[in-house]
Amino acid sequence: IAMHHNAMAAVSAAGVGAYAPDLGSPWRTPRVWWSVIPQQALRGMLEAMRAAGIETDWAEDLAENDAGWPDDEVDLYLDVAPWADKKWRSFESHATQFGEDSPFRRAKDALGEAILGQETFVLAIGTSEPDGLLVAPPTNASS
Repeated sequence: IAMHHNAMAAVSAAGVGAYAPDLGSPWRTPRVWWSVIPQQALRGMLEAMRAAGIETDWAEDLAENDAGWPDDEVDLYLDVAPWADKKWRSFESHATQFGEDSPFRRAKDALGEAILGQETFVLAIGTSEPDGLLVAPPTNASS
């Protein structure tokens, strides 16, 4: 949460000419994407954990309180399944956050790519490309 607040403060400060004028002209960030967890993903995680016989009290609390981003408000879904294994290894390297008793670590086999195979975002600042795309296609660096 602190990183979110710091990043958004930096985006805001970058557009203020009076803030650190020695750094140059103010610059407005054209787009800011927030990474979100849709409600459907939390419901899917709950069902996978139930099917695997993993304790779900905390996940049930999330589902009952409508935690997560409303599904119909997600702007961008990215299939990152080819990198799910690398993402799991990254999570596992954070022992203080995902220790042996972590429900995510215990649910790895049950959840598989379901939890880390997709990234979801909302467009927090800015608008889509003029042609309606949310992300500009890559350009050829040699042209």
